[in-house]
Amino acid sequence: SCGEVPPSFRWVKDSMLQTTLSRNRKAWRFGLAFVGYLAALALVFESFEGVFALFYLKPSANAALWGLNHLGVEASLRFSNLSQGFCDLVFPAVTYRITHACTGIYTCIIFAAGVLAYPASRDRKLRGLSIGIPALFIFGTARLALMGLIAVFMPGYISLFHRYIMVMIGAGVALSLWIWWIDE
Repeated sequence: SCGEVPPSFRWVKDSMLQTTLSRNRKAWRFGLAFVGYLAALALVFESFEGVFALFYLKPSANAALWGLNHLGVEASLRFSNLSQGFCDLVFPAVTYRITHACTGIYTCIIFAAGVLAYPASRDRKLRGLSIGIPALFIFGTARLALMGLIAVFMPGYISLFHRYIMVMIGAGVALSLWIWWIDE
């Protein structure tokens, strides 16, 4: 049948596979570890979503509100649904729901999985996490404030920024931070 390797050539196929796997052993090891850490961190997040809402989402939203208020933007927060994993950022003309995704927590989880999966000493990984997680928290807070400014001054662009531009910038920030940590 089509695609089958004749028995006399199976050693070539097996040998090529073994060569490819052995050449890329470190990459495979990192990739599998990354996926494993990503799954484990996602399970931790899912299991303790309320804790993350209280200690990540709420402070991030409060810091963004503080920034917006100091820039002269009239807004307030409602935390009545925090136990459900979101809060509301209320402007005079519109209300926006802030979820975990808005704060950049998923980007933070991806960064943490990358640090944990990378072959480095425990101290180096702790240093990477202790610098990276606060940096991504600050980025997430700045992202929320920027989205608030866009909501007030350029509401027609909110969808573009929310769905595309800020997602790409978030991925770029996390990747840049991770590469910086590797090269440190």
